[in-house]
Amino acid sequence: MQNHSESKCLNVRWEGRANCLQCAIRKQTLFADLNVQAMEPLLRPIQQYRYPAGKLVYAEGVVAQHVFVVRKGLLKLEETLHDGNLRIVRLVEPGQVAGIEALLDHSHRYDHNATALQAAEVCEIPYVILHRLAEQHPVFFETLMEHWHHQLHAAEQVIVEFSTGTVRERVARALLKLIALAEAAGEQQIHLLGVRDMSALTGVTRESISRVMAEFKRTNMLVKQDDTGISYNRAGLQRFAWQEDII
Repeated sequence: MQNHSESKCLNVRWEGRANCLQCAIRKQTLFADLNVQAMEPLLRPIQQYRYPAGKLVYAEGVVAQHVFVVRKGLLKLEETLHDGNLRIVRLVEPGQVAGIEALLDHSHRYDHNATALQAAEVCEIPYVILHRLAEQHPVFFETLMEHWHHQLHAAEQVIVEFSTGTVRERVARALLKLIALAEAAGEQQIHLLGVRDMSALTGVTRESISRVMAEFKRTNMLVKQDDTGISYNRAGLQRFAWQEDII
């Protein structure tokens, strides 16, 4: 996890104290049902950072002091397997929370490595704030439980959608997830994941990922436009995502 001195380097940009009252996605976050204006003194310690793609936000096993709310971009949560390889167990989208499991665990250590999968804007919230809010506002405790439940559901989605089926199906479903996230942000193109990340998400070899991605480009399921991103054939990818043939 980045401390405040590290966060002011060229890689992770400190953007100052978060403005929860003016946050464009507040209704999607932990604070959706709070009177943020009245809570302003309590929320002052919340800081906002910008992480470039590939930058570690916090590390598995480290003593936890904060939760992290994604304002923009995408985080990946990775778990170390018995063979030393990493497996992506959850994608954290705008409005969602990373690190909430440590809030509910007496060991207070993060269960995963959290890394920016795409350039991300993240709010860092000290646990002490969440504890005080939960004590003072029963509704907020319910909100915490809802986010915890959503986290479990998102982890199940990775297992069901990205870890079952043929290689082609898994890759197509992962691409459709990127498409959904891009369109939710008002974007018409996607930025592809690296082969390593796609392999860690789907649980198949990098060679198989490369073969399927080459096929999708050859059949115009994916078309590189310029440096800004990749256009896509959503309908075509949807057909690939749930077919039964094996490559």
